[in-house]
Amino acid sequence: VDFERLYTRFAVQSLVAAEAFRAADTDAEGSLNKHEVLRMIKKVTGEHLSKEDVIVLADLILNHANSGDSSSVNLNEWTDAFTDDYVSFDGLKRWIAMQEGAKIADGLDDGQAKTVFQLNPLAGRALENADSR
Repeated sequence: VDFERLYTRFAVQSLVAAEAFRAADTDAEGSLNKHEVLRMIKKVTGEHLSKEDVIVLADLILNHANSGDSSSVNLNEWTDAFTDDYVSFDGLKRWIAMQEGAKIADGLDDGQAKTVFQLNPLAGRALENADSR
């Protein structure tokens, strides 16, 4: 598995999803309702979809993205619907910490590496992984 590609794709998808969410959230309530999703779909698809198709697509998006009982979706729900199921923000944070740890490992002696491990367990694991390469 190419984790760098996987996490990069997740980060880019998250950024694009967040930007689309902010642009569509015209009432600035922090959630997208059906009207806002309909407007977004119409703007993106133009005349390529019928009015009925746009409504079906909006319902599909809202039903898939909504994890609760509300008729709208928040940014986290939207991002989850927009990104792959293989990665999460917590996983992305751990991967970044491991990458930082691997960069720190370059040029450190064993004592310095041990200090990094004690201060940051994720970086320490990255150091261990770097040693095994």
